[in-house]
Amino acid sequence: MEKLNESTFILDNGFVRGYLLEGEKEALLLDTCMDIPDVLDKCKEVTEKPVSLYMSHGDMDHCGGNAFFKEVHIHPAELVNYKHIEGQTYRFLKDGGIIDLGDREIEVIYTPGHTPGSICLLDKKYRLLFSGDSVQTHSNIFMHGQMRNLYSYIDSLKKIYARKEEFDCCVSCHGDILVDKEVIRTLYEGAEKILKDEVPYESLDFHGKRIRRYDLGIVSIDTDEKERPAQ
Repeated sequence: MEKLNESTFILDNGFVRGYLLEGEKEALLLDTCMDIPDVLDKCKEVTEKPVSLYMSHGDMDHCGGNAFFKEVHIHPAELVNYKHIEGQTYRFLKDGGIIDLGDREIEVIYTPGHTPGSICLLDKKYRLLFSGDSVQTHSNIFMHGQMRNLYSYIDSLKKIYARKEEFDCCVSCHGDILVDKEVIRTLYEGAEKILKDEVPYESLDFHGKRIRRYDLGIVSIDTDEKERPAQ
């Protein structure tokens, strides 16, 4: 665990990150990463507050330590992409919902596209947008596979960009930790150009399947190997 600020901690396994947000009453863990033994104990090393698990989305690299939690907060649209753990119960998140940690309000923003039930968390106190995998730099954003939808992704990026005055930067789970919020615009404009076949790509093999990698400069978007991503 490393500190992002006085009440926010980074859980990092070198490839993917989760974040522990502490309030006066309780703490919120956004994602459990992978290959980190007993994530809950790691949280207890830095906070005495009760810790609840929230999922930015259900991709397996974000869920490696979920078995240590009896309850998970997740958007209902993400259940198709989340591997159920026996005995675990769900609390469903909704767009615009407020999580009150005590002197620290967090708003849930529904941002489908990368996965059907992806969310971002807007930390009103510290003016941070925890963007999951939706906003990244110096990394590859996966938009290939049945669960991904580039059209929804564009709409979601425009949705959070319209609220850019409410946060100072994005906090990402891959690549750079802190991401300039103008990257959101770079991403949705780049994605729109991809749909118009205006961005050159590299054809690659990814674990036995062919994908296209579109280089947008500070980040790449990977899609299926076909003319246009499914609408």
